[in-house]
Amino acid sequence: MTNIIYVGPAEIPIPSEKGAIEEVIWKVSLELAKVGFKVSVYNPIAQNILSKFVKAFGLHKISHDRNTVVHFHDLISNIIYCSTVYNNKNVVLSLHYPPWITKTTRRYALMVSALRYLKKKGVIFAAPSKVMVGWLQNFIKGESFLLPNGVDTSLFNPSKRKYEIRKKMLGDKDILISYVARVHPEKNQLDILRAINILVNEKLIRNFKVLFIGPLHGTFNRERFFENEYYYSYLKCYIKRNKLEKYVSFMGEVRRREVAHLLASSDIYVHASLTEASLPLAIMEAMASGLPVLAYDLIYYDFLKNNENAILVKQGDVKNLAAALETLITQEKTREFLGENARIFVEDNLSWKMIVERYYIKLYEIFQQYNNA
Repeated sequence: MTNIIYVGPAEIPIPSEKGAIEEVIWKVSLELAKVGFKVSVYNPIAQNILSKFVKAFGLHKISHDRNTVVHFHDLISNIIYCSTVYNNKNVVLSLHYPPWITKTTRRYALMVSALRYLKKKGVIFAAPSKVMVGWLQNFIKGESFLLPNGVDTSLFNPSKRKYEIRKKMLGDKDILISYVARVHPEKNQLDILRAINILVNEKLIRNFKVLFIGPLHGTFNRERFFENEYYYSYLKCYIKRNKLEKYVSFMGEVRRREVAHLLASSDIYVHASLTEASLPLAIMEAMASGLPVLAYDLIYYDFLKNNENAILVKQGDVKNLAAALETLITQEKTREFLGENARIFVEDNLSWKMIVERYYIKLYEIFQQYNNA
């Protein structure tokens, strides 16, 4: 029996409507259970260090089976849990966050040391992006394979389009643009507002509206409320100062099924996040909905091909972001071309069915090799 343990973030329970990674963990767990894996989803939420150790003991109790796959959302934050599950029975470690996202040299060094130790124990690594796989192979010298996130192509689908949503959201506008992310400086709604300002007040393009879809004050306990409140207030002041009220709406937290309808009812998806661990679930959901994607060109976006299934702009280049938005707003054929290619690519490569099949085959190969050794 293969036992798969998913250890989620230390702040949010699973399942959850609040974050993309919680959705990924829950969805992939359900899909893997359907094909015969024994799957445990573990919530490491704890109020203090003592309760963390109690939970760590509980995690140890469910990790005794041979051939265990362990997924950690954040290896450093869950270091106590790591010590309970890594032994000779555990042969695959799946990571979500790249080590270089850690904010201090000390944390980075700790993670590298832990991974090198695990490599010596024979652990095989899985990662959601080619960049992470390359890093594991070059710096950890460990055997690694690519395991991207997937998307629910039945839920996120062009067929979810609702004209009543378009009528309600657009008013007298023609083009609906969406961005799905919590309101936070890392998600960088400000650059989108700056691009909108260029379109509205310099280029006089005013036939569109942008929906910011996501919690207004962050989703994590560690994000202090007042910091997020300040950022949201600053965005609102920027909108008022530049007279952009007619072109922007903050939707707040929206349930996933409603997000699917909002995306399918949109014309363009824009994503200006400054930091990601892999190709964001929000981008994959927009692609599955048949939308042309406009995003900053980050190294984690393995599957976005400029001018094929997306338009990519250098990070922080607001003028080119505005120019790309202008292209998508004014050129219907470009929108259709990119949106159709995006949908086809996701169906062929990133649907949950495809991801789970690859996962199953790869794990079977690894365990056969491991058991025959």
